[in-house]
Amino acid sequence: MTAINNFDFLNPENNDLNTIPKTGIIVDASCMGNPGVGQYRVYSLTESKVLYQSGYFENVTNNQMEALAALHAIAKHHEEIIYTDSQTAKAWIENKCISTSSNNHGMNARILAGLEHIKSLSYTLRLWQTRIWGENPADFGRKNKFRNQFNYGKLMEK
Repeated sequence: MTAINNFDFLNPENNDLNTIPKTGIIVDASCMGNPGVGQYRVYSLTESKVLYQSGYFENVTNNQMEALAALHAIAKHHEEIIYTDSQTAKAWIENKCISTSSNNHGMNARILAGLEHIKSLSYTLRLWQTRIWGENPADFGRKNKFRNQFNYGKLMEK
């Protein structure tokens, strides 16, 4: 496994951070509420299309969904570079353990089973550099809708 951490700019394997990756797989998750209802998506940068979108999971955290998305991508596409914008999911996978206060033991068990499943696989998991490259192409586009629903802007002005 090749894992690139927060110091991507120091790693020669990461090439040029000014160049947005055009090949590989990227994942993202969405969760309304924390815990709440969540889902995830696996997207091909190479083909510019969604490869998989999960159904809805109840009583989950966004971190759980991000980790499940990355594990799904690794299991199915381990020969390609896989990107996630979740530092937490990346850390859970690198460390082969999870750290969550979620009481959804079924989802935690599913993630741990996924970690066990990918042990024998060779894969590259990198952090998507949102501040440099822009929004993750697998993004669900719900952030603004969710923020507007709860008048997020006015709360942030106070």
